[in-house]
Amino acid sequence: MSQAAYSGFGDKALPFLKALGFHQNREWFHENRDIFEQHLNELRGRLIDDLAVRLAEKKLPLTCNRKTSTFRIKHEVAAVMFLRVPS
Repeated sequence: MSQAAYSGFGDKALPFLKALGFHQNREWFHENRDIFEQHLNELRGRLIDDLAVRLAEKKLPLTCNRKTSTFRIKHEVAAVMFLRVPS
């Protein structure tokens, strides 16, 4: 594996996700994208890479990779905003 192994999400991951649930808008996300990339997205990719290696070592008939095994957050944010009921 060329990248560092997964060792957990960054300390700003949970606060970011909580704030995202509150803000749910594109502008806020773009202002905080660096936190997403550093504390969530890259580490999520490492987790998936490590999982793929372990699945292969155990010869389990499952595969995963960081490109196809994750969602794109902008779609999730758009879905939440679309489904949100106005107060």
